[in-house]
Amino acid sequence: MNNLWRVSATEVKNSWGRVVQRVLQRHEPALVESRGVATVVILPAAEYERLVAVQEFEKRKQQQLALLDQAERLAKETAQRHNDQLLPDSSEIILELREERDGELLGVR
Repeated sequence: MNNLWRVSATEVKNSWGRVVQRVLQRHEPALVESRGVATVVILPAAEYERLVAVQEFEKRKQQQLALLDQAERLAKETAQRHNDQLLPDSSEIILELREERDGELLGVR
């Protein structure tokens, strides 16, 4: 945050329009300080939306990784319960079921 434009809360209060105009024109945030302490950041709405999107993406990514870990753990537990036999690939099972269904619909089987 060292390279941000630092502006006092008093200046923001007294010159809100000028502060917003500078943030929008330069496409850079303003760090608002109160008594020398950083309190808030003013940034363009598009930048905020980008940050939220990145945050949501990371959250979904973590959720997906947790689900993958859980699926891997369940697969290992299942393999152990079945004496470490390799279980058929789920995509192969789905393909077989679809072929069976298609055969029934077409009256082949």
